[in-house]
Amino acid sequence: MASYLKLSGVDKIYRGPVTLLKPWAARHRIVALRGVDLEVMPGEVVCLLGPNGAGKTTLLKIAAGAVIADRGTVEVNAASVGFVAGGERSFYWRLSGAENLRFFAVLFGIRGAEVAPRVAAALARVGLAARAHDPVRNYSGGMRQRLAFARALLAEPSLLLVDELAGELDYPTTLELARFVREDLVKKEERGALVATHQLWLARAIADRVVVLVGGRVVAAGPPGKVLGALSARYGARLARVDKAALRALERRVGPVDVQRGPEVSFVYFDEPADAEALAEAFKILAEAGASPAIRVPEAKEATYLSLIGGRKDV
Repeated sequence: MASYLKLSGVDKIYRGPVTLLKPWAARHRIVALRGVDLEVMPGEVVCLLGPNGAGKTTLLKIAAGAVIADRGTVEVNAASVGFVAGGERSFYWRLSGAENLRFFAVLFGIRGAEVAPRVAAALARVGLAARAHDPVRNYSGGMRQRLAFARALLAEPSLLLVDELAGELDYPTTLELARFVREDLVKKEERGALVATHQLWLARAIADRVVVLVGGRVVAAGPPGKVLGALSARYGARLARVDKAALRALERRVGPVDVQRGPEVSFVYFDEPADAEALAEAFKILAEAGASPAIRVPEAKEATYLSLIGGRKDV
């Protein structure tokens, strides 16, 4: 089976401007990518990991054809490519979701009677058909991220390039979006996806393979479990109201509890205890506090990954 994307020995160096007062002076050089090999197959999600400045966005732009590599080969065998850019300001907030997509459809070269059905299909595909005519300023963060995927789907791409899947979305919204991308957009429809992310748990949730970039070089690649190391397990539950007495009781049974407070609901997380009876008691405490049923949340240990990137934590 042919790959949708194949990069071989790709280099990219950015050079600073020529100084008018000293045109003979050496220009500043920034090595963005060096000797990168990477492949994305149909039905596969590949995640790019690495610290800030590692070259993830540059690699995505080269794959999209927006930036030309200085050296190496870039083979794109997909019929079309969809680029999903993060950032809430990439849409016109006063326009509706449908109006935004109609604008971008024309920019993509879609013309005439083809525009309306293509826009409607893209909105339905990401679950926004019922909100198609609402202004984007009234969309939640998760809805705007889905709209970004709808924009990419206008071109009916077989390869998706995603620059930060979730941005600042909360955990439940991110998890829902990750499952949608992996199961619906990639697996069911045999697309390929190259996704840059800073979140290790997200890479584990969606990736078939991960590629770790440091200083523009690939320092590790392979299945998430092999590259990122062993999993630990946590449990998480949603709380409408944080009950301090319930939290104290929970800590006595399972140890330290992490509470992430939101404007409407909060989330509580704790490590899986070795004692099954303690876990059952924790479930009971949460239920009595009015929490949603606790779910098991796989969590990656960071030690292996931090060793790959030289101990840097700006990821």
